[in-house]
Amino acid sequence: REAALVSGVICLLMLCGLLCMAAAAAVAATPELVTLFLVLMSLAVFFIYGTSAGLSRVIMLTVPMQTRPFALALQTLGLHLFGDVPSPVIIGAVKDSLAPHCGIVFGNDTASGCGGADLGHLNPQCAASPEDVRGLHLTIWIAVLWSIWAVVLWAAAFGLLLRRARRIGEGAAASGSG
Repeated sequence: REAALVSGVICLLMLCGLLCMAAAAAVAATPELVTLFLVLMSLAVFFIYGTSAGLSRVIMLTVPMQTRPFALALQTLGLHLFGDVPSPVIIGAVKDSLAPHCGIVFGNDTASGCGGADLGHLNPQCAASPEDVRGLHLTIWIAVLWSIWAVVLWAAAFGLLLRRARRIGEGAAASGSG
């Protein structure tokens, strides 16, 4: 039953993160709301990263003790393999195709305050191109829409774990009354 409760909390945290991401994407098109955008994205990251301890707890509650270390290792491998390693590359490729002028450009930038070292700066053509601005906003929305999978899958996990807990509870009640 605890695993179902934890997965339900994870689902709620993911939903809050998704809603913050969607709200941030909605205000991203308004330059005057950049502070609100940053606050909403920070909240989204807070909620989404708040699920990591719960994920480990669900694994600890649902996997037999002798295989827990292996299960946690697989979880870590899966998170890196399907999450934080490929996602910047994929989102970057999407952004590059939808907003090709919105990248870092290098040139002699002595006004950077770094002793003349060229650290690069945003291509000025990005803000001047309505197509690129739309491409950036579309990139954010693609990330938001893709994140819906996390909420759907955690809701499914919650439902499955709740059904399992009820079945175990019914089995215990039946064996205790006989």
